[in-house]
Amino acid sequence: MAEESSTTALRQEIANRGTVVVHKEGTEIGGKLYKKAVKSAYSSARGVQYSLSSVALLYVTREQDHGEYLVKCRESEVDPVSFMDRDRIIAELLIPPVEESFKINTSFRTDGLTEKEIVGRYRELEKEGKGVLEYIVVPKLEECGVAAVKNILKEREGAKELEKNEIFYNRRRLRVVDDHAEVDSVRRIAAVFIDGSTWQFKTWPKEIVEVMKSIPVFYLLVEKKKQPNPILPSSVTVLKVGEEKASISAVSNALWSILGHNK
Repeated sequence: MAEESSTTALRQEIANRGTVVVHKEGTEIGGKLYKKAVKSAYSSARGVQYSLSSVALLYVTREQDHGEYLVKCRESEVDPVSFMDRDRIIAELLIPPVEESFKINTSFRTDGLTEKEIVGRYRELEKEGKGVLEYIVVPKLEECGVAAVKNILKEREGAKELEKNEIFYNRRRLRVVDDHAEVDSVRRIAAVFIDGSTWQFKTWPKEIVEVMKSIPVFYLLVEKKKQPNPILPSSVTVLKVGEEKASISAVSNALWSILGHNK
């Protein structure tokens, strides 16, 4: 299949330490152009294939953090690979391909943060010091509400729980709220958790809905909970968490990393 041969070509070029260039027209591998519509052999958990360009760009930016990768995806106008898939895909790309083509059939997760503001705005906020207050807006639901998200945030090593549902970590103060009226400025919204329903945003100001285009948006999927299985846009990051401390810790690390603290 086309996606298998293109992915094999990419891996072979990487093994040969050749040239891989990603731009708005597509991906050049060893001088051959693969148009942006070409898919890779890598798929998300829901069966959506990553484009060859998004996978190639992941390799090109492998030494940078995920936030920088997202910026490059935005500049090249490609949908990004999930943060949760990052290490696995990079590891497989670095394995020289065998002669026989094969289908990669590993379960992946989905992400889609694409806005250039994510990296720049967070760096500006870091410079302002610990007095800067940011908000994470969550649904009024037990499984993905204030307590649930706060418990995940504070699981990060070095994070401290403050009053008013706030978490302090690495010069950053985040307050988890389930009422958008508590937000004093949309510019200080760091992330939004959704419940998968269309009515969640009906009472929200237009400014908040607009800012969601340039910040991380999450859907918290709790194991052993009967949650709806909504059709989510590609821009939503799915965080799957179990009851075990190790699972919560892993999700916490992923969440903070996506928020810009993977350094």
